[in-house]
Amino acid sequence: MRTLLIGGSSLGLGILAWWLLVIIKDIEPYILPTPWAVVQRGYHLLSLGVLQPHIYRTFYEVIVGGFLGATIGIAAACVFSYISALRKLLMPIVVILQVTPKISIAPLIILWLGLGVSSKITLVALVMFYPVLVNMMSKLTSIPPSLKDLAKIIGMNALKRAIKVDIPFTFPNLATGLKLGFLQGVTASVIGQFIGATGGLGFLEIQAQEAADISLVIVCIAVLAALGYLLYLVVGYVEKRLISRYV
Repeated sequence: MRTLLIGGSSLGLGILAWWLLVIIKDIEPYILPTPWAVVQRGYHLLSLGVLQPHIYRTFYEVIVGGFLGATIGIAAACVFSYISALRKLLMPIVVILQVTPKISIAPLIILWLGLGVSSKITLVALVMFYPVLVNMMSKLTSIPPSLKDLAKIIGMNALKRAIKVDIPFTFPNLATGLKLGFLQGVTASVIGQFIGATGGLGFLEIQAQEAADISLVIVCIAVLAALGYLLYLVVGYVEKRLISRYV
């Protein structure tokens, strides 16, 4: 609660500073509107039903792509941890894919998969995969040998041990990977929408830029920031519940 209050206070001070800057410097609304003008514009767009489809589309891309990337990342982390030869063979390819800027990969994926949600989901899955993989692997490779021996003594096979012991042991690291992945996933979705899309907050922001509509640009940025922060909080909440139950 204290952290939330401090964060809310800093955000409030930032908005106040923005408001004062516009008033004191007498900045024209087409350059920088007041926070209240941005709120009014956002409310107007919501009342007309203009904003909701773009929010839904971006949220859908991030959630589906994040789930896909996390699932593949978890599976790959388990396989790589158990089969070191496979890890040594494939990790260089994974690292090369990760260090390649996603903004340079995005046009290729859009050319292959089109302007729809599939290309954005793929981009999100790519940026989610690596942090989940690396964070889980670092924890899986540090499981105490005594814990493995205990699982063997009570007759757990590899699959049962993975479900009952290994994956719960990685929950803190998995949560870190998911937090990083979702924050990057919002960015990846928007990058894809910038390059080519038929909807989404990034698509709407590009339209606002072309129309020199600064209020709409700021509305899109604010909604994207809120979406990323919401996903971060949800992962943190689930992390606390799972850790208190299983760890």
